[in-house]
Amino acid sequence: MKVLVHPRVHKRYPEIEDEDVIIAFRATIRFIRRANGQGVAVGLDGRGRLLEMVFAISESDDEFLVFHAFTPPTSGVLRELGLSR
Repeated sequence: MKVLVHPRVHKRYPEIEDEDVIIAFRATIRFIRRANGQGVAVGLDGRGRLLEMVFAISESDDEFLVFHAFTPPTSGVLRELGLSR
């Protein structure tokens, strides 16, 4: 599995580094594939922060491009993932 981080993540959220996203992606707590083919996930980074990530999936399902990541996750995404009350 190859995880790539789009540079726009850092432009919007400079406190989030590539390694934070990669660790959180590999430590995904829950994810879904949306109807548009993109995925959304939450996972813990190496600093213990819960990151929300939106990503594109390659046709072979073995490469992921995270183009949106930030912390803390929105309540809407937590609901979408079934992680809210």
